[in-house]
Amino acid sequence: QESSKIRSKLIRLEFVAPRKGQLGLVLESDSGMKQTGPPTVYAVKDYSPLFGMILKGDKLMEIDGKKVSHWSLSEVTKHLKAKSTTYRSGGNLRIVVARKTSN
Repeated sequence: QESSKIRSKLIRLEFVAPRKGQLGLVLESDSGMKQTGPPTVYAVKDYSPLFGMILKGDKLMEIDGKKVSHWSLSEVTKHLKAKSTTYRSGGNLRIVVARKTSN
């Protein structure tokens, strides 16, 4: 009897959001106080410019070219808040996430 295996892989996705205002991302660490993996998206608020693009379960990997996958949840939150109040020409924030998909 053959059993069918569902294989999953991580894909890298890059999004652009306006730098001004709230991003509406709710993040969580994967293992409480002793974080061993990247911050994970717990929810995306319906007012977020990333609503429908970034999904629950996505892993936050980069913000504006900085690798944040090993940062603490508070470091990532501080960085996002600082980025959303800083305006540069273009006014966009690049966010890279890893998403698990099944084949």
